[in-house]
Amino acid sequence: MKKRSLIILALLSGGAGIINFLYQATVASRLDPSSFSLFAALLSLVAAIGSGAAGFQVVTARVVSTHIDWSPKRQFLDHTARQALKFSVVVMLAGLVLSPLIANALRVNVGLVAVLGLFFPIAILYSLSLGRIQGSGALVTLGAVGLALSLLKLGSALSMLLIGGGVAALIVALLLTNLLMALVTGGLAARTGSSQAAILSRQTWILVIAQVSFWTLVSMDVLVARVILPDYAAGEFSAAATLAKMVLFLPGVLTTALIPWAGQLLRLEESRVRLAVLSLGLTLGLASLVALSLWLAGPLLVRYLFGLAYDPSIPIIAPLAWAYLPLALSSVLLQFHFTSHRHLYGVTTAGVLVAATTAILIFARDAMSIVAIVAGAGLVLLILLTWETMVYRKKSKHESTVIPPNSST
Repeated sequence: MKKRSLIILALLSGGAGIINFLYQATVASRLDPSSFSLFAALLSLVAAIGSGAAGFQVVTARVVSTHIDWSPKRQFLDHTARQALKFSVVVMLAGLVLSPLIANALRVNVGLVAVLGLFFPIAILYSLSLGRIQGSGALVTLGAVGLALSLLKLGSALSMLLIGGGVAALIVALLLTNLLMALVTGGLAARTGSSQAAILSRQTWILVIAQVSFWTLVSMDVLVARVILPDYAAGEFSAAATLAKMVLFLPGVLTTALIPWAGQLLRLEESRVRLAVLSLGLTLGLASLVALSLWLAGPLLVRYLFGLAYDPSIPIIAPLAWAYLPLALSSVLLQFHFTSHRHLYGVTTAGVLVAATTAILIFARDAMSIVAIVAGAGLVLLILLTWETMVYRKKSKHESTVIPPNSST
C-alpha cells in the first residue's frame, strides 16, 4: 500500500470533515436555535443509521482484497448487496413501528421520522460499495467519493435554505443527495467484481453492534438535549456539540490514514501494537490541542459561524470538548479491534451504551449533567478497551491470524 495514497486519502477525508462541519454550521446560522435543535437531533439519528450500515463495509472490503467469495463478474447489486438490502427492509419496518414513539420524544411530525428509515437501505448500498472500492486498493477514489458527498450535502443545504426551506426540506435534500452518491458509488464499485459473501456472521454483527453503539454514544447528547431541554436551549446545546465534536474530527482523519496499515499488519502483532500506541499518542496530542483551542476561541467561533443567537452555548463548548476526549481515544482502539478477529469489544461498547442510557434516565436534568454523563461513559469505555487490548496482546501469540473462508462474512 503506497504511502502517497494514504496521505491523499487523509487529505481528502480531512477536507470532507471540514465541509461536513461547515454544512452543520451553515444550517445553524440560517435557522433559529429551536429549529436547529430538531435538525441536529434528526441528523444524529441519520448518523446512527449510517454507522450501522458502515459496519458491513468490512465484508466487501475483505472479499475483494482476499478474493474469497469473490467473482470477477461485474454487478451493480451482487449477492451480498441483495442480502443486505433485504435485511434493511426489516430494519425499516421496525423503524416504522417505533416512529410514533421517537416523534413524540423529539416533538416532531411522525412522517418526518418515518422518512429517516429510507436512509438505511441507501446507507447499506453506499457502504458495501465503499468496501469494494477499499478492498480493490483504490484509496484515492475512496477519499474522493467522501469529499464529493460532503460537497453535495453542503450545496443541497444552501439551495434549500435560499428558497426558504425548513428542516423537512433539508432532510429530504440530504436523503436525495445520499441516494445519488450511493448510485454513483455502486457504479464505480461494480468494476471491482462482485461479492458472493453472506452478511450473517458473528464477526460482522459484532462490528456492526460496536459501530452503532459507539456513534450513538457520540450523538446521544444532542438527542437527549432535544428531549429534556426547552427547544431553544436544545439548539444552543447542539451548536456547542457541533463545535466540540472537532475533538473527534482530527483523530478520525488520523485513523483513516493509519488503519489500512493496521489491516496489513494483521500477522505482525508487535507492529500493530506499535502503530496503536503511535495513533493513541497522536490522537491525544491533537484532540487536546483542539479542545484547548475551542476553550480559547469558542466565543469568536460561535459568533462568526453560528451567530449571536447562539451566544448562550459558549460556556458549554469547552466542557463538551474535554468530555469527548476519551471517546476520541476510544475510537482509535476500536478501529484496531475492527481489523482483528476479536469479539469482546462489541459487547463492551454496547454495555457502555446501555449504562450511559440508564444514567441519562436517572440523572440527566440539564446541559451540564448531559456533559458529565458523556464524559463518564467515554472514560469507562476507554478504560475497558485499553484493558481488552492489553489482554489480547498477551494472547496474540496463540491466536490464528489466517482468515478462513467465510469467517469475515
